[in-house]
Amino acid sequence: MTSPLHQSPIRLRGDLGIGDRALRLSRERGERGYEAWALRFLGEAASHCDPPDLETAEGHFRQALALADELSMRPLVAHCHLGLGKVSRHSGDWVNARERLMTAVTMYREMAMDPWLAQAEAEIRALAHEECGHDWSRAHNPSASGPPMPAAERRDSTDAKRVGGWMG
Repeated sequence: MTSPLHQSPIRLRGDLGIGDRALRLSRERGERGYEAWALRFLGEAASHCDPPDLETAEGHFRQALALADELSMRPLVAHCHLGLGKVSRHSGDWVNARERLMTAVTMYREMAMDPWLAQAEAEIRALAHEECGHDWSRAHNPSASGPPMPAAERRDSTDAKRVGGWMG
């Protein structure tokens, strides 16, 4: 099966059908490893629909993770952490996203899975950028949701200089 990452919504619907069929067949035949891979595929597909179905994606990734962990399928476990990290990032749960992405990075590094390691590290950089942007917008944009963040809690360089932070 091809990755759903760069496909049209029409193609994704077809892939969801293929993923559902793969899941059904793997369960009928007791092929638990293939079941775990099918669940991960369905998680990826659901997370890339237009609009993304993050709740369904998370459920598929969690099921795939539990099964992959039970079967000691370390690469798949790492892929599931990456998928869950992306879902958490897109749903605004940055603490869980960071935890999942760091787990994926650690596992990919241990297994020397360099292309996947690079992808997980890119997700962490994107997460850090979003976290900083969110903090800045809450502190400096009156129309941002929530009350302005106090200067002592902000992490932008101007405030760090003013309060003797990391910029000196």
